[in-house]
Amino acid sequence: MSPRVGALFGVAFLWVLILGILLKYFIGLGAGHYTTITGEGMIDMFSRVPGPKNWVVWFVFAVQLCAAMLSPAAIASLAGTYGRGLLPISPYIWGWMLTIIPAILAWTGKYELIEKAMSVLILVMVIAVIIGAIMVSPPLREYFTFSFPSVPTWARGLPDVSERTAMEVLPLLGWGAGGFASHVWYTYWIMGKGYGMTANINYENPGPANAKELKSLGKEKARKIKSWTRVVTVDATIALVIGIVVSSCFMIISAGTLHPQKIVPAGEDIGVEISRIFNILFGSWAGYLFIIAILCALFATQIAHFVGWPRMLSDCLRVGLKRKVDWKKGYKLFILIMLVLNMVIIYSLGVQPYLLAKAASIWDGLLFIPLQSAILCYALFRILPRMLSDEAKPILKPRRSLAAALIVSTMVFSIFAIMMLRGII
Repeated sequence: MSPRVGALFGVAFLWVLILGILLKYFIGLGAGHYTTITGEGMIDMFSRVPGPKNWVVWFVFAVQLCAAMLSPAAIASLAGTYGRGLLPISPYIWGWMLTIIPAILAWTGKYELIEKAMSVLILVMVIAVIIGAIMVSPPLREYFTFSFPSVPTWARGLPDVSERTAMEVLPLLGWGAGGFASHVWYTYWIMGKGYGMTANINYENPGPANAKELKSLGKEKARKIKSWTRVVTVDATIALVIGIVVSSCFMIISAGTLHPQKIVPAGEDIGVEISRIFNILFGSWAGYLFIIAILCALFATQIAHFVGWPRMLSDCLRVGLKRKVDWKKGYKLFILIMLVLNMVIIYSLGVQPYLLAKAASIWDGLLFIPLQSAILCYALFRILPRMLSDEAKPILKPRRSLAAALIVSTMVFSIFAIMMLRGII
């Protein structure tokens, strides 16, 4: 999304990208703190919201079942466009490879070694985009306009380009720093690491927080848990910095190269255009290396999709049905459902990277973020204190600054979501 916005508007909307990532940072941070302190994931947290029994859980299940179809299809479609720049075979084949192989790895659970190997190439990509952004950066004054320009006259009428600025820029907010699902997955990641109260949780068969243990927490144990929340803060902050730097650099590169030439990457040519930029900047070898790194990043993301969504959807059934659900069976069932439906989407719609990425970013990364942020704020400052002992409460109660940040996040994303819906309707 950021290369497209950079190609259309230069760096005029860099502030929107940074704002979106920053606001989502506080949602991820709050979710991480809640899980570290209580030992339960976000789906169990949703079950504690007042109202009809498990209404949030079932709502999330329905919404995320749709998201689990859109986002992996978008990644597969992007793989098809970038893969063509490396090996000129059908983009459908590239897309299907980056769907079937991650699904198999998620099914078997043997993906960690591959992810570590690919991280080296992803690091190369990060370094390359930073250097590239420095080399082609627009004049410094353009970074401080903080404007909301209209879609350029030269871009109107181009395929897939809307005449409404909001319809081009708002999906950027959804795509940057992940969406609703990634915040839920982050709580699973914390449970897997064993931070704080998650140390005694069975990662493969999670459940609600141990209410008795939380009510009997002493000061010493509470301070140890507090130290783990600081680890979460450091981890989330590092991810924030990396996310802002890399996403900004992609936008800057497009702003410095494609925008002056009035080229907007679309359809099957996105990968070709981006690799051409790196050929110009660093030589012919750089374009191929960049595409390989991008494919590795997409591959790793697709693995996360096929691990994260089946786990979350299976978790929703566990909590919503209020009975023991075989996690492994539910997990593998949703892997199969995702695999089949994504293959159908790719075959039916063809290679439509921008269309699918836009739909996924709006659905998972924008429209339902206000609800997630509001519920998280309520859970941290109303539900959590009631779960803790009197001794632990003053030590583990989140800071008011986090509440303020979550309220701002809820309000800002609510405004953007309404703008997006008005544009669609």
